[in-house]
Amino acid sequence: MKNKNKVFTFSLVLSIVLIFSILIYLKTATGEKYNIDAEKESIKEVVETFIKDDYNYNGGKNDFSTVGNENLKKYLIARNTVKYTNHKRNYKKVLSQKFEFDYKDFSKWRDCVKVNVYMDENYSFEDEDTGQINKDAGAGNDYIVYLSKIDGEWKVMSATIDVDVDPVDDVFDVNKELGYGWKKTRERVDKDLNSMLDKLNDLKEQYSEPLN
Repeated sequence: MKNKNKVFTFSLVLSIVLIFSILIYLKTATGEKYNIDAEKESIKEVVETFIKDDYNYNGGKNDFSTVGNENLKKYLIARNTVKYTNHKRNYKKVLSQKFEFDYKDFSKWRDCVKVNVYMDENYSFEDEDTGQINKDAGAGNDYIVYLSKIDGEWKVMSATIDVDVDPVDDVFDVNKELGYGWKKTRERVDKDLNSMLDKLNDLKEQYSEPLN
């Protein structure tokens, strides 16, 4: 009888452990390990730092303190190099920038938070050829940003600027190519990333040519 009780107790404990493990897995898999409303301010802080430092209309510093995806880092390094090369070709030196953010939507996608935000970037720049300074330049664009929580901190996994006309950013839907918002295999993501990097390298060579 005692042996039967031990077996029953062991089975009960094992069942409870399995149930909790399944619940934890499901909670993680469905992205319910966080509450968007409760964490909006921390999410906004990461999004704004990311855009200002690494992915604004004029380029980025490749700081990557808010980036959690190596593929995105590779893209941004190439993208920001092309932006810098194009500015240099056109004798454009950005002097100051001011950013304003208007958040449209926060939603869940798999284990990520998807943020739709409109960013208005006002900046001044110098024409290094003529010495003239333009103090009233600007660009406004929609961003779709995907973030995931890594070791308790929000990190940007992918982002796309929705622009109508731009020598670099209107060429790529970065989220689609990196598999965010889309179902893709790792092999396909790697292939599409390499394709983007090849195109960016071509643009860099093109913009390295002096203007006639």
